[in-house]
Amino acid sequence: MIAAGFGLFLAITGGTQVIENPEKPKAPDAGRVIVPKDVMTITDESGEFFFKYPRGLNIGPEGSIVLTDGEQVLRFDKEGKFIRNYFKKGQGPGEMTQVDSYETLRDGRLAIHSYNPSKMIWFDAAGAFEKEISLISEFRRAKLVGQFERKWIFETHDFPRPGENAQFVELPYQLVAWDESTKDWKRLLSFDCTVYAASSGGAAGYVGIASFLAADLEGGIVAVSHTQEYGIKVVDISANKVIREFRRDYERVAPPPLKPGQKRGSFGINGKVFEEPERKFQNDISSLHAVNGRIWVITSTKDEKKGVLVDVCDVDGTYRDAFYLKLPEAALSRAGSLRFSPSGDAVFTVETTPDETIVIKKYALK
Repeated sequence: MIAAGFGLFLAITGGTQVIENPEKPKAPDAGRVIVPKDVMTITDESGEFFFKYPRGLNIGPEGSIVLTDGEQVLRFDKEGKFIRNYFKKGQGPGEMTQVDSYETLRDGRLAIHSYNPSKMIWFDAAGAFEKEISLISEFRRAKLVGQFERKWIFETHDFPRPGENAQFVELPYQLVAWDESTKDWKRLLSFDCTVYAASSGGAAGYVGIASFLAADLEGGIVAVSHTQEYGIKVVDISANKVIREFRRDYERVAPPPLKPGQKRGSFGINGKVFEEPERKFQNDISSLHAVNGRIWVITSTKDEKKGVLVDVCDVDGTYRDAFYLKLPEAALSRAGSLRFSPSGDAVFTVETTPDETIVIKKYALK
C-alpha cells in the first residue's frame, strides 16, 4: 500500500485502483451544519393530479421536477407549476401500462421506460409524443440508471432461489446497456447484494439487506454502492470495468428501535411468513447522488440537533467534504426520497404533513 498524501492511501487490486480515505475529509469547514430554507411546496389541492405514493423524484438539468405516482408521470416547472401528466394508459404509441423509470434530458425531452410491454417512449420539450421503441430482451425487471451517447444503462436482477429455509444469499445486480441505434443489449458488470431469501417451487421472496445504489455522473461514468459497509465503485461504461473503488473510515450506526406497531421487513411464501433478522448495524450509505460532477453520499449518521451527514466525494475517490443537512423529521423520515438539484443549490423532499397530506418541498441550500 502506498501513501498518497492528505492521509489517503492507494492500492492496485486486480487492475482496479483502491482508495482508502481517512475519517475526516479535506475541507477545513467539514462537519458544518446547513439549515436549508423552505422555499416551495407542491400540493395536489388543484385537483389536476394526486399524491398517494410519489416515487422516483427526479430533478431535470433545467430544474423541472418529475415523479411517478400510480398511473401518473407528473412534471412541474422549476417554480413548482404543474405542466402535465405524461401517462396515458394503453399499449398504443405513446401509451403505457406501468412506468418503471425515466430520464430527463438536457434538451428538455423526457424518455420513459414502460414495461408490460417493455418499451422506451420519448416526449419532446413541449410534452408531445415523439417516438417509441420496443425493448425485446431477456431481462424481465430493468430499471433505468442513466444514458450515455445513444446507449441506455439499466440495472436488472432476478429472484433468488435458495430453497425453503430462509438464509442470507448474494443476489447479483447487473448493469446492462441497450443501444438505441442497433437495438442490441449488452451485459455489463455484476454486483452482489446481500438479501435474506427463501423459495419453494415457483414461489420466491426476499428482503433486501444491502441496497444497490447507482448515480449517473454523465460521460459514461456511474458510481455504484452495493454493500452494507461504506464503499463506492466508479464504473466506466465504455470500458466496461470498475476503474476505481474508494472507502473511508466510518463509524457504523445501530438501527433505531422499532416504533410502536412498526415491524421489521418480511415476506411470505405459501402462507409462511419470513421476518428479516435483527440487524446490528444500518447500511452505511442510504443513497448516492450526482451533484455538480461530484458524488454526494447520504450516510446513516443522524444527529438530532445537526441532521443527516452528507459526504462529498470527487470522482477520483477523494473524500472532499462533509456537512450535516438539518431538515425537518418529516423529510428525513423518507431519506431515500431526497433529491438534489444538479448544481447542488437545493434539495427536494417528499413529506407527509401532520394532517397526513403528502407534499413535495424544495429547500434552498445556498
